[in-house]
Amino acid sequence: MSKKAKTRFYFFIVASFTIALVISLVIGSCFFISLHKKEKTTSVSRYKLSIGLIDTKMTNMTVSAKYAVRDGVLCTSFSKIAEVCGYTKMINANEIRFYLNNDDGDMMVLNVGSDTAHLNGNPVHLATPAYKVGESIYVPVDFISTYFSGINITVNDEKATIVIEYIDPHKCALKLKYPTACPALDPSDF
Repeated sequence: MSKKAKTRFYFFIVASFTIALVISLVIGSCFFISLHKKEKTTSVSRYKLSIGLIDTKMTNMTVSAKYAVRDGVLCTSFSKIAEVCGYTKMINANEIRFYLNNDDGDMMVLNVGSDTAHLNGNPVHLATPAYKVGESIYVPVDFISTYFSGINITVNDEKATIVIEYIDPHKCALKLKYPTACPALDPSDF
């Protein structure tokens, strides 16, 4: 092999290793940067809460996310709903009773710090315990959506809004009713 060919050969080997080294450094640094890059989380600091009759002017207020979100569960002030709908609220230490003042005589009992609510005497599990902020009692939004008829809740995470619409408050009711005893069995049926 000629001296010129050897020089060319060594040049290509050194150039190849140099290019491979540069590419490896670029890929490696990109990889390590991506490992340490923190994702930006779009956290909501405030929610706009609107409560009112369907198709009428709403009562609007702003609620801090630190009050509206507990254990990753979106909650809302049931006290505000009760106030707007004209429900009766009775407080005895940590027990709060809400009388819906409807034809069915519906009643909900909440205990601050407990993840069980009693709807007309029926125990129901809450996704996060009921809690108190000031004089307001907060419960999960999905609890209200699931167990109340006549109250519609729409949550828009992108716009950070919670809209609570209800029909006539006297027509709003709990879906669970008071337990009733089964009629006695007739012995002649056996």
